[in-house]
Amino acid sequence: MGFSASWSGEAVIQAADLFQGRRPDAEVQIREVQLNDPLGPMRADEIDLQLTEFPIREPDIAVGAVVFAEPRGLMVPARHPFAERPSVSVEDLARTTLIPMTGERIPQYWLDAMYPRHTPSGLPIPHGPGAAYWQEAVSLVGAGKGVSPASLRAARYYSHPGVVMVPFDDAPPIEYGLLWPVSRETGRVRAFAELIRRTAAAVRLSETSG
Repeated sequence: MGFSASWSGEAVIQAADLFQGRRPDAEVQIREVQLNDPLGPMRADEIDLQLTEFPIREPDIAVGAVVFAEPRGLMVPARHPFAERPSVSVEDLARTTLIPMTGERIPQYWLDAMYPRHTPSGLPIPHGPGAAYWQEAVSLVGAGKGVSPASLRAARYYSHPGVVMVPFDDAPPIEYGLLWPVSRETGRVRAFAELIRRTAAAVRLSETSG
């Protein structure tokens, strides 16, 4: 089982424990997948099921249901004018330099969805230095090299004294869903996928009620 966001980990671990309790003959191994090669481990037969950021549109990979969605925020340098604002808009990106993830194996449509080149009105969005790993993006933002969109929840897991997370007031949420190879779809994979969906829903419910 692979996952790409740290905030997916709790649901994945809980689902793995439940799955192994129900099926003692199964062994669940959990692995973090880097966004600079989001589909590589699955195509290398190293992962049978993955919880990751959508969109994913690949002929050899089955796409399951959206498991949860997270509000989108913008990581900005602490001294950036946006850091004092209660929110930002997608149009504001035209006045910044965007720091995207980089990697030859990242689908272009995924990059376009996460790190757009133009605002909804058509204004160009400048792109600056790229980051191969998430922590690199945080460090580049902290050094004042640009801004980077992310799940608003990321601020709970990655702190940096020079970075402020500002919520978007008009950007769609980031959807996280399940993937598995079309050629290796089994009843066991489908059962685990459904268990993750239910576990993630229970985790989100406990967070909101708490």
